[in-house]
Amino acid sequence: MADRFVVYCCGLVFDDGRLLIVKHKKSQWGNRWALPGGRLRPGERFQHCVETMVERETSCSVKAVRQITTSMSYHDSSILDRHAVLIFYLCKYMYGEPRAGDGIEAAIWADEELFTGLARDLDMPYQFIEAVSALCINATSFRELSFDFKKPESIFRGMILD
Repeated sequence: MADRFVVYCCGLVFDDGRLLIVKHKKSQWGNRWALPGGRLRPGERFQHCVETMVERETSCSVKAVRQITTSMSYHDSSILDRHAVLIFYLCKYMYGEPRAGDGIEAAIWADEELFTGLARDLDMPYQFIEAVSALCINATSFRELSFDFKKPESIFRGMILD
């Protein structure tokens, strides 16, 4: 049982068949690609956390629309944040161009081919791959792994976001 854990809220942000991803400088995901997001502060709403952290890390403004999945992460090497709860939100892209922000080495739009390569090579933690898979997977086996980034965008059609 974990004596202490932290909560991270991460955003799945799609635009024009691409997914927003970041490469962290440090942290338990250092030097690996991940979804943008960050640590929940005491009293903060999940949606506010993911919207704020995506903008802080990428300079892209988003609206959190729907929680997709939750996952756990454990890292032996981290003294403070060994146990983490990861909450993934589907976010509507509003505006902005990806630029590396706080603690981020790079922020880019990944197309399906790039993301599939990262997933196959495990250049992204499996929790992030599973979150994207919850919305986009097209696969009968790991060798035939592919993603359809247009699927999540169809969720937004007809939605009114205030």
